[in-house]
Amino acid sequence: MELISKELFNTYYHLLYGITFLIVLGGALQLDIKKNKLVVDIFFRTISLFLLVAFIFLIGFRAYNVGTDTGNYYQFNWLNNRNSKGFEILFEKILFFIKYINGSFTSFLLLISFLFFFTIYKGYTIISEVVNTQVLFIFFAFISLFFAKSLSINVLRQGISLALLVYAFAIWLKSRSVKKSTPFLILSFISHTTAIIPISIFFLIIYKLKKVDIKFFLGLYALGIVLSLANFGILNIAPFLKDMLGDERRLGYLTNESESYTVGFKPQFVAFNTVFTVLYYYISKKLLKTSIKEDYDILFKYYLLTSFLFFMAFQIPFSDRWGLFGWITIPILASPLFSFNNYIKINKTIGVLFFGSIYLFFAFYG
Repeated sequence: MELISKELFNTYYHLLYGITFLIVLGGALQLDIKKNKLVVDIFFRTISLFLLVAFIFLIGFRAYNVGTDTGNYYQFNWLNNRNSKGFEILFEKILFFIKYINGSFTSFLLLISFLFFFTIYKGYTIISEVVNTQVLFIFFAFISLFFAKSLSINVLRQGISLALLVYAFAIWLKSRSVKKSTPFLILSFISHTTAIIPISIFFLIIYKLKKVDIKFFLGLYALGIVLSLANFGILNIAPFLKDMLGDERRLGYLTNESESYTVGFKPQFVAFNTVFTVLYYYISKKLLKTSIKEDYDILFKYYLLTSFLFFMAFQIPFSDRWGLFGWITIPILASPLFSFNNYIKINKTIGVLFFGSIYLFFAFYG
């Protein structure tokens, strides 16, 4: 099979997104105007799987120059049999297994694409049951975000790691059991060891900061913006981070030694995070008398705390990878917008258009 070239890949991706947008918009209009939940429920259950498979195949059959890290994995790991030292064994074990059974690099990419999309989709399926909505709404919110494509074609190890983290959060939300989500947190860590940061923050909130008022975290969020404006952040505590991470490859993120990446305060990321902070605060207030309020606020606190850390990372190259720790919760925290329980008195059509506009903005101006 001929691989999808770099020239055609973005066109096909935009086309597939556009199809998904029109389907989800049609479903939202059915719910808002005709209140026809049953028709939407049946149709979405059928079409969701077709769309999921389409994304898996599009990403899996891409050419090897689609995504910088894809080419690097092909050159260094696949052709030169290099492997990493340390705990990050999951990704490379899969790679070398495919190679051992005489599979192609495309077979490996297809499997990784399946693991990424299937894991995150299953996580969203669980979330959809918790908030009573259709999974396609949440999946659509995810693919509307500018980093979704990058996770699937570029930062592959971190993509798998964060997909497993989403699944772990979903298990916790449904069962309210950290014990049941722990195996997936471990898998997330052995895929990409930076997962220790969001995992630690999650445990910190669950066991120590659960009862702390949300206003404290909002204040911390604002403090992070002020400190990053004053150029105070991770570099000021770099010796501690170097000892903690202890990985020469990862230490490259903790220096200013990058000619292609601009360090310093990033107002575009502050604006992006703040838009969702305002939205989630509004949703949190509307969920006051619901059964999901407490769990929602825990994830909201997680988002605010990871955002604070993200702002502190503006001093270093590749700080956007730190932003991913919080960004992956955006579709989860936005899910009440699409709930059939009508927690939020905003038309679902507006929610769809909101996420669609985000995709368009970054597609043309990002």
